[in-house]
Amino acid sequence: MRKLNDNIATLKAWIAPIKQLPFDVLTLVFIEATNQDRLAPLTIELVCTTWRSYILKTHRAWSYVSVGERFNPAITLKYLVRSEPFPVHLDIVRSSVEIVDQVSHHISEYASRIRTLEIDANSYRSRGWRMSSLKCLRFFGRVTPEIFFGKLNWGELKVEYLKITPLEFGASSRPLIRQHLTHLLHLVIEDQRHYKYSWVMFVEECSMTLKTLEIRLTGSTFYNRRPPQLPSLERLEVEVNGIRDYKRWPFNATTPLLRWYKEMRHPDPNLLDPVVFHTGTEHVLHLQMDVVPQLERYPRLRCLHLSPITRIIDSAKLKAIHAEARRLCKEFEALFLDDKEGRIVKSGGNFLYCVDEGGNESFEVSQGCTSSMPFEPEPF
Repeated sequence: MRKLNDNIATLKAWIAPIKQLPFDVLTLVFIEATNQDRLAPLTIELVCTTWRSYILKTHRAWSYVSVGERFNPAITLKYLVRSEPFPVHLDIVRSSVEIVDQVSHHISEYASRIRTLEIDANSYRSRGWRMSSLKCLRFFGRVTPEIFFGKLNWGELKVEYLKITPLEFGASSRPLIRQHLTHLLHLVIEDQRHYKYSWVMFVEECSMTLKTLEIRLTGSTFYNRRPPQLPSLERLEVEVNGIRDYKRWPFNATTPLLRWYKEMRHPDPNLLDPVVFHTGTEHVLHLQMDVVPQLERYPRLRCLHLSPITRIIDSAKLKAIHAEARRLCKEFEALFLDDKEGRIVKSGGNFLYCVDEGGNESFEVSQGCTSSMPFEPEPF
């Protein structure tokens, strides 16, 4: 009887719905599983011979290599081999120097396929990897000129995306920034208390090529220099934390092609006047703020995203904002609202706010207008 039950279970497994999924659909499932757990391919290949053959053909699922305790040298090599010919995303943020040294010769062999590199600025050291295909570079921790220019082999690098928290970059660094970042399109830059000019230096030296710029500032940092010219910039995000001397602003960049603007101020979002603003906003289509904006500055606005909802906004104020946007912005389409604390909608969440011709309000659950405009490039 047990043998009969086993045979029945085996036959049921063969006609299970998942067995009917075509290869291309299963590939998407495998990739999503990898996004949730980078070691998922190792589990998938043990399910059955069919899945093993499928996952071995899904090279993208093996493309994310995270060097550390979970990724020993054998696993790292397996991923590097099985991901070929796909570009590699290499994460060595949570790795000790000893572990990286153990796999360094494997990485060196496949370095030409590394597209994205995430590194800990404090523990990274030069190992001679020739990453000729590197496009995306993310630093974690504060980066000094010695780390940035001394430990990376910039001879063949053409980085298009950079995330960095610069520290102690002086005037002598300007020519090197300009020389090594000639291909930079996307810049995410953080600056903290007392290091108030390093971020300015990067923005100014890369101003002609940048298409997206995200600035995160903390403490007493400020901007009171000549407004930079950003002729190619399409997306700008500015986030300020703990800045009290607003008289030293605005950033006031010249951005004739700007289409997407995000401005967040913490922890004081309830001021009526924007802290950071800039010229060239007449073509902005998507605006995200945590204050009520001066809508006359955005005549072509289509999407307004209030995030997070502030204490000064209630249901009546929200209706007034919607009406003003429709009056001042002829192409206005949507007002999105982040109300996670339930100040207006008791359930809390992200909503599309609508008002019909009769003045009746409605809140539709939504992910907001930002999801259609990704800031960071795909790692693969």
